[in-house]
Amino acid sequence: MYKRFMLFPPAELKDSVKAIAKRGDKKIDMVLVDLFQHGQKEGVLKDIPEKMFASSYYCLLDGLFTESFIYDSNDFQRRFQDAWTIFWFGISTEPYIPN
Repeated sequence: MYKRFMLFPPAELKDSVKAIAKRGDKKIDMVLVDLFQHGQKEGVLKDIPEKMFASSYYCLLDGLFTESFIYDSNDFQRRFQDAWTIFWFGISTEPYIPN
């Protein structure tokens, strides 16, 4: 219901739904920026724009959220780990070493 409401809100509520989502995103953005800046100061995260970091993180979460409804627990966990691994090595200063 939540996903459907967010993607296809009733026409009369569309602007309200977007405003609520934007307010929530602003709060999450503040946390993400703090985490990202801390990671850069520690030398753990690459020197990429904060907005790029946040955008890719949101895409990862949105995709995983959708997949959580489609796949059984084992498949979802594998997909989560695979996606997180690619995300992490895309933003981290660690070299990727395949298992």
